[in-house]
Amino acid sequence: FFDSNAYVRCLAGFCLCCIYGWMRVSDMNRIANMEVRGEFAELCLLRVKTARTKEKQTTFLPSVIPCRGVLGINWFAAFLFNRKFLGLEDFPSPHSVARVDNFVVLPSESSLPLDNYVKVATSEVTNGLRTILGRVCAFEVVRNFTSHSLKTTLLTYLGIMGCDYTYTELLGYHLTQHRSAINYQRNALSAPLRYMCDMLDRSEERRVGKECRSRWS
Repeated sequence: FFDSNAYVRCLAGFCLCCIYGWMRVSDMNRIANMEVRGEFAELCLLRVKTARTKEKQTTFLPSVIPCRGVLGINWFAAFLFNRKFLGLEDFPSPHSVARVDNFVVLPSESSLPLDNYVKVATSEVTNGLRTILGRVCAFEVVRNFTSHSLKTTLLTYLGIMGCDYTYTELLGYHLTQHRSAINYQRNALSAPLRYMCDMLDRSEERRVGKECRSRWS
């Protein structure tokens, strides 16, 4: 929210999209369109890594991201604001008729002065993530993090809370014991999302409670 470097702010928002949307960097780079509905951002991904057949490669994979995180702040709105501050084009809407397969969510920092953006690479996100976390954590801790950790973060939290594996499989866009087509239905994410948002709300309540106790003590 407050870093003096606008690109770092955008990179942080990009990482949060991966965390709250359970996506890899390559998935984020395949976003075709986006629409904000209330406190959720609904996105469509094209040609994701797990798509093996031509049918799935040409079918949008729906993703739903909660815009409010564990701090109770709308981080997604800040991400959109910072993208605009960098002069990046808005996300295409689901009703856009323009080409969507070459949309750049976040360009590599080295390509920013250019008209022909290059999509940010996994290695650059990993280095940026370590730089951001290195401001509050020891190097020995952050050097073990990679961008792939972003996808698994909340799925790990849900597993620790005892969440049903079907929920984590659906949220992680994995094949389940059900028809794989269920992964392509946004409604199928509703119950797992409610469970996850309840977990985030309880995390916020615990954080606020600890702050209050600390002040009174």
